[in-house]
Amino acid sequence: MWLKYITIVILFYVLGLVQNSFFAGLKLHVDLIFLLFYLFVFFEKRNNYLAFIFFAFCAGIFKDIFSVEYIGLSSIIFLVIGFTVKQLQYVFNMRKDDDSLPNFLIFFIISFIIYEALSKAVFRFNFNILHAITYTFLKDLLVNAIAAVILFFIVHYASMYLSGRKLKQLKLNF
Repeated sequence: MWLKYITIVILFYVLGLVQNSFFAGLKLHVDLIFLLFYLFVFFEKRNNYLAFIFFAFCAGIFKDIFSVEYIGLSSIIFLVIGFTVKQLQYVFNMRKDDDSLPNFLIFFIISFIIYEALSKAVFRFNFNILHAITYTFLKDLLVNAIAAVILFFIVHYASMYLSGRKLKQLKLNF
């Protein structure tokens, strides 16, 4: 049990290092810590609130350590995102095995917008949402959404393989 949480802490640390060393030189801003946090929250059981509070705390601490934001700000934002995703899953009455790609992607886009809006609102007191929607934001959203879809398929098929379920066609509920 505790090995899972130590592995998660190490994963957040390694992804923070990779994000700030390798991806810092690229023009594409892939937020690996946010992606990992979102994957953990989306695929975690709906009523396991302690786990995603731990995920939010770890992701927020490592996000703040590797950025210029205030320590603790990202943890609070990740908590808001975690509760939002879990409530959306509850509202849409999603089961554990109902991990369809459209739900994943819509919840991801909502979560990414919440994270960017709340983190920018703290640093700019005269924050205007219309000024925040820029080419850079839209490019970051698209790049992170593509990375999230790729990771979705990896996690989805890996979990099916590890659980022994037969690989079936992925549900695309539109």
